[in-house]
Amino acid sequence: MYGAGAVKFACVGCGACCRGRFVPLTQDEAFAWLARGGEVGILLEAFLVEPARSHEPRYAHDSGRAGIGRSGYADLNVIAIFAGVAQPQCPNLGANNRCSIYAERPLVCRIYPMEINPFIQLNPSAKDCPPESWSSADSEVLIATDRRVNPEFATLIEDSREADRRDAASKLSICQALGYSVAGWKGNGLTLYLPERQRLVEAYSAVAQRSVIASQWTVQVQGTALEDSLQRRGIRLNDTAGEHVFVPAGQ
Repeated sequence: MYGAGAVKFACVGCGACCRGRFVPLTQDEAFAWLARGGEVGILLEAFLVEPARSHEPRYAHDSGRAGIGRSGYADLNVIAIFAGVAQPQCPNLGANNRCSIYAERPLVCRIYPMEINPFIQLNPSAKDCPPESWSSADSEVLIATDRRVNPEFATLIEDSREADRRDAASKLSICQALGYSVAGWKGNGLTLYLPERQRLVEAYSAVAQRSVIASQWTVQVQGTALEDSLQRRGIRLNDTAGEHVFVPAGQ
């Protein structure tokens, strides 16, 4: 079961996974990140609510991570991703590339290099880890030859997915409390907001006190064909500058 074909990994402490990225966080992790003095960005993407597709595994996974929003005449699934800003590097990365919050590090860090999305296969060549990470004598088996995932990692991955489902509506309400109402379109791009830390904390408090009123959403995309398709479905497209930046898919 652990022979040829098994995927093994051992962290070599290079720190590559702690630099130049956004670190997806659960809602509780995001506010712990803020409390330590870090910055949190919010990434937003939307796609149509389609009940007829609820039996499809990929749609069920994606919609389970989403809150419901309204755009024009259409109901949308809107996914809000709260992410710690690790640019140029994670604020918790200490000397010698050691994590200063190792015991309390986010779920995504505990899971790395495994994938949380069940529709993305682990590909060592797509990771930033050096070759020796995958060949060390001390490597831990992540995926056995029979394709079963290491039980410890499997539990952490499911914990992360459950947090995504649990936090979905609340994170969307926090966005609304901040006045954020522009999302990218799934597969085309995301919008990125970088709220001031105190504003984000206050928005969280507003949601906790149930003082948020749902708002309309607009969608920002690139490509005239997609714009035309969404407009035919009654979806409102964003045509004004705002606090967000648009991040095309794949970047």
